[in-house]
Amino acid sequence: MFTQEKLSHIVAVALLIIAVQVIAVVEYFDIPDRKESSFQDSTACTQEAKLCPTLESQKLDTGELENPDIQSPDSSNPEWQTYRNEEYGFEMKYPLDWIIGEENYVIPQKEVRVVRLQSNNNRLAFTVRVRTSDPREDKEEFLLDRGLINSSFKIESVSYPVSIFPKGYECYEPATFDECSRFYLVIDDKEKWYILQGDGGLTEGIKTPYTRILSTFKFIK
Repeated sequence: MFTQEKLSHIVAVALLIIAVQVIAVVEYFDIPDRKESSFQDSTACTQEAKLCPTLESQKLDTGELENPDIQSPDSSNPEWQTYRNEEYGFEMKYPLDWIIGEENYVIPQKEVRVVRLQSNNNRLAFTVRVRTSDPREDKEEFLLDRGLINSSFKIESVSYPVSIFPKGYECYEPATFDECSRFYLVIDDKEKWYILQGDGGLTEGIKTPYTRILSTFKFIK
């Protein structure tokens, strides 16, 4: 009897050991299934735009959006406001803290200074002038030997030449070159010429906020 009980005990222990080994084998071979499932979930994620991060969202998170200074200010942006002139058929946006320093100033038989926008410290200004003759024929303004830099800028997908005078024009003491620096962008509209002019802060070329103002300029019907 003792021998049978001992034998039963040995068999029970052996069965327990076998059961443990079977469980271990099942657990081991189940791991690839979980990995495969995870990979499938990742693949499904890339197919669902709402669930997966996009390239643009990743750039926004890391602050790597290209050319932020050239982005046109959105109409809902509280830091920008719109100037619209239906008489001369154009509109543009400009910083909220800028003011209209001059509007519809007429120089007889020459031009109309439609609007002059100024920064709150008066160091920067953006003017739209309209002439009935080609301003590039005016040697006084456009043939200056003051370090002229020729450049270009696109407005409504059309590239226009820009004349930059980093050393200024009619710059007198105690003013500095930076305060007197100026650029001209001329648009030939057949019957009249639009001159988009910036004053101040141009010793290193055209930068924000001028580039952003120019990027929002457009003609209206």
